[in-house]
Amino acid sequence: MWASAQIKGVPIHIQKLQLHSLIQGNVNLLQGNAHQKKISIVNNANEQACAMGDIDMIHLVLRNLISNAIKFTNDGGAIQISSEEKNGKQIICILDNVVGISK
Repeated sequence: MWASAQIKGVPIHIQKLQLHSLIQGNVNLLQGNAHQKKISIVNNANEQACAMGDIDMIHLVLRNLISNAIKFTNDGGAIQISSEEKNGKQIICILDNVVGISK
C-alpha cells in the first residue's frame, strides 16, 4: 500500500502520533479474533510516547503485526505490546509466545 501510494503520488500526511492510543485502537479492532482463541493482549506502551508518522501507514503496520501475532499464538496464549525510546526514536515491540520457525 505504501509503495503504491508513493508511485501514484498519494500524499503522505506526517503528524505527531500518540502511540499508546494508536496501539490500543488496533488492539480493540482485533480483540474479537484474540477472544476467540482466548488470547490476552496487553498494551504496555508508554502512555506519553509520541512519534511522527503517517497515521494510515502506522495503522496498517500495527494491524498486520498484531493480527499475525494472534494468528500464530496458540489458544490461551498472550501477546504483550511495549514501546521504548532509543536514540531519539520510538521502538514498538510486539511479543507473543508462538513456537516460531525452526532454524
